[in-house]
Amino acid sequence: MRYDNINKDIIDEILVRNANVDSLGLATGRAGIAFLCFLMGKYSGSVEYFTKGREHLDYLFAHIYEISDLSFVDGLAGAGWTLEFAVQSGWYVNEGHDLLLEEVDDIIYKHITFHRNFPLSLDKGYIGYYFYLYYRLKRNRKEANFYRSLALKECTIWVMGKLYNEMLQGDKAKLTEKDWLHCHILTGKFRSLKIQDNITADMLAETQKMLLKIPRQSLESREIKNWGLLDALRSLLRQTNGYFSLSRFI
Repeated sequence: MRYDNINKDIIDEILVRNANVDSLGLATGRAGIAFLCFLMGKYSGSVEYFTKGREHLDYLFAHIYEISDLSFVDGLAGAGWTLEFAVQSGWYVNEGHDLLLEEVDDIIYKHITFHRNFPLSLDKGYIGYYFYLYYRLKRNRKEANFYRSLALKECTIWVMGKLYNEMLQGDKAKLTEKDWLHCHILTGKFRSLKIQDNITADMLAETQKMLLKIPRQSLESREIKNWGLLDALRSLLRQTNGYFSLSRFI
């Protein structure tokens, strides 16, 4: 870890400013604040940050049914992913977290299978659900409930099909440069789980072909001038061992 590259005062100010925020999502709410606390705890070794992070997740856990948005950046997919990531990392335990996450799975499953006209992007659409599903399947692979795992895989196939059909449009696809990168990284991760080997191989062929056309600097992060919550999260993720690739999605 590179302790010299982080402005702790700025991050602490963000945490204080958002200590009692009502919103619950990743971009401006409790999920993002909790994640930032956990990263600062891991980064600094301070138990105090972990304690604050758990308090924010307890609040999120108690109020998660108030979320009406289902997106990754502002809604249920991002809040659910934060809970899942914290559980997998050993940062958070609540005796009801598995049941709650299964209910989140069910809501997202119904949304994807019955309401298919939404954006492709990570923030608001299919790629955000793709990201959520990867982390849920990653854990369910070890603690398998057969029918739960099957439902998650079925949902993933819907998302893969939508993204792959769009990829086949090549330069005319409604995918941004960042969308192509997100799809490439996530599809590689699904392939490592041996989920849908044929379609993941085809998707990776399309993403590799497109990424070769995109200048590297177009995929690099912008310079940060006025820090917000997501900027702080990205900075910490890039500077913490093992988390750099995750910074691509926050």
